[in-house]
Amino acid sequence: MTTQDPRIAAQRRFVTADACLTAADIIGQYATDVDATTETLVDAIRPERANARICELGFGLGWLLEALAKEFPEASLVGLDQSPGMAAHVRELLGAQATIVQGDMERLPFADATFDSVATCWTLYFMTDIDATLEEIKRTLRPGGRLVAATVAPDNQIELDELYHSAVEAALGPRERVDVTERFNLETGRPYVERHFREVELREWRGELKLPDVATLVAFWEGGWAKTLLGDQMERVRTQLVRLAEEWLARDGALNVTRHGGLFIGRV
Repeated sequence: MTTQDPRIAAQRRFVTADACLTAADIIGQYATDVDATTETLVDAIRPERANARICELGFGLGWLLEALAKEFPEASLVGLDQSPGMAAHVRELLGAQATIVQGDMERLPFADATFDSVATCWTLYFMTDIDATLEEIKRTLRPGGRLVAATVAPDNQIELDELYHSAVEAALGPRERVDVTERFNLETGRPYVERHFREVELREWRGELKLPDVATLVAFWEGGWAKTLLGDQMERVRTQLVRLAEEWLARDGALNVTRHGGLFIGRV
């Protein structure tokens, strides 16, 4: 939707927890793949030895770290995120269950061979240099350790993407369609992982996001895409978004959105 540097786009979207909490609540209430997503990730990260050291990079709201703490209480958990707001939120959420570090995924503040598993979810497409980031992650994994990298499929939430693009063009005029997730998705991600890791495996999940009304759709937009807009652009795009969403609901009788994601597992 914009031509921003991907890291700047990430910083604008995830600088605070509040709007992201709203979007996460909407997913939690109305998405059918939430349990499958969590279960697939937890199973992929499952420790292979006692007292394993597990790190999540770009933990966001901390829901995966929370699930890992419940499932693997003997593991040593570390989380790193660039956002001070997210770091503060997750420190309060997890307390002593995890060590929380504010830092940069592209320059990890960890020694070589520190972790048994490193997980990162929906983050690699924001990196300036994906290959360099993967090599940095590999450096921190012990021999035999695992990368678990979650991302989206090209058709994930495609209905919303089309709606948002149409609203932007209606409000602001023709725009280049830039989808940052194309840089590392279920189709484009494997070559990156295979350049740095062995025994690469793909696991997928599918579902739907069944939005109950236009107001919920707009709230979901405000928790993510809207933050990439500048100045008065947000209000102008919101007006068109409401109009187009009302037309969609009148035409189809429902606001159902495709959900499709997955993860790559690679070993050192």
